[in-house]
Amino acid sequence: MVRYKNRNLLIQIRTPDKQYCGIYLTPNTLREAILKALRCVLGMNSSVVAGNLRVKYVNCWTNLAVITVRTQELVNLRCALPFVTALEHGSKGSRCVILKTIKVSGTIRGCQREIKNLHSLAFHQASNNAELQQKVKDTEKEIEERLNIDD
Repeated sequence: MVRYKNRNLLIQIRTPDKQYCGIYLTPNTLREAILKALRCVLGMNSSVVAGNLRVKYVNCWTNLAVITVRTQELVNLRCALPFVTALEHGSKGSRCVILKTIKVSGTIRGCQREIKNLHSLAFHQASNNAELQQKVKDTEKEIEERLNIDD
C-alpha cells in the first residue's frame, strides 16, 4: 500500500480595496476560481491537479485559506495561482482578488501555527494602532487648547 504525501498551502486572498471578501469567499468559489486558472494555464493536464485539489479551510473575515494538494502537483498549482484574478459568486457578480502564498507545509498543523501567528500579529497591530489613534487625539486636543490660549 502506498501512502500519498500531501502539501498544504496557506494562502492570503487580497482585494485591491483592502476589504474583506465576505460572501464572495467560500470553499466552492475559491476552488472554482483555481480550477479555472488551472484550465487556462495547463489545459488538459489540469484534471490531474483538479482531482487532488481540496480546500480545507476558508475564513472570509481574515481572508485566509488552506489548500491541500499532492506533492507531485504542487508546482503546477503554484504556477496557476497568479492567474486567479476574480472570485465569481453566481448572480451576485465577481470580486477582483490577488492570491499570496504565505506558507507551504507538510501538515495542516504547520499552517494552523502560521494562522495563529498572523492573528496574534494582527491583534498587536490593532492594539498599537488604537494607542496611536489615542496619541493623535491627545495631540489634537493639546493643539486646540494652545490655540485657544493664544486668542
